[in-house]
Amino acid sequence: MEIDLHDGDPWSEADVSDLRNSLEHGDSIEEVAQFLCRSGTIDDVRHKADELGLKYVSAPLPPPWPTRKIAKAELIELPEGGFGVTYQFDDGESVTVEFDSKEMAEFAARDRIGNPVPIVR
Repeated sequence: MEIDLHDGDPWSEADVSDLRNSLEHGDSIEEVAQFLCRSGTIDDVRHKADELGLKYVSAPLPPPWPTRKIAKAELIELPEGGFGVTYQFDDGESVTVEFDSKEMAEFAARDRIGNPVPIVR
């Protein structure tokens, strides 16, 4: 189980309001926990719903999309004169993405090491 951003945080009025509204609109308790960034402590979200007398359904979320991490991001000048970024991934594969400007390519290459990227085949 991974830790989410607000796991274990105290419940604010806004959190309680979001919990109520989401459950009233038919979201599952798992979807609400994910929305509230409390997906690592779904039991706490259930407990809060129970404490408030809220009705809910439980429906496990689909498994997360598989990802790989960026191991290297290199700005390159393309033969036709444009710019791109060659990304190398932790699984050994690489891909080059073209950008409209050098500035956009520089931004896309900056501080990307370790970022997860969905695997799309």
